[in-house]
Formats: sequence, C-alpha cells, structure tokens
Amino acid sequence: MSELTHVDLTWLKKRIENWIRFGRIAEEHVIDLERRVVSFAPGSVFAFVRWASNDYGTVVSSGCRAGALAAYPQSSVGRRTTAALHA
Repeated sequence: MSELTHVDLTWLKKRIENWIRFGRIAEEHVIDLERRVVSFAPGSVFAFVRWASNDYGTVVSSGCRAGALAAYPQSSVGRRTTAALHA
C-alpha cells in the first residue's frame, strides 16, 4: 500500500476550483481535464485551497495548511483526501 498522502483536485472553471497553494508534489495522476490526484511524501507540508460558487456568487472559500501523515509499518490503511482534508 502506498505511504503517500493523496489529494483529489477538481477544476470546473468558475464553479469548483480546488488547488494546491504550496508543497512539493511527489506524484501526480491526471484523470481528465477537470480532475487530478496529487500525492505527497510522509512529513511533507502543503496547502489545500477550496473555492466554489453558484449563480449568486461564492459559496465556499477556504484554505488549509496540512502535513502528509507519516506512515506506520503496522497500518494497512491508506490515506486519501477528497475536497476536504482527512486522514
């Protein structure tokens, strides 16, 4: 199982925009033009930004500085992040 922390990013122009503000990306997998998955090594620090709008304006705008979790040899649980950071 991968020891990396994975972050799903979505980009629908002027509707949903999730991106990484800073951090060293260890791996990147492009799913399609609107989605990709970036991965960070254990102990890395990165910032995740989430923004969304509707016909009336911004509905969500937030940023979060996070650290990739260190891998534990006994753990069989992978780490994946989708639009909100969680381990």
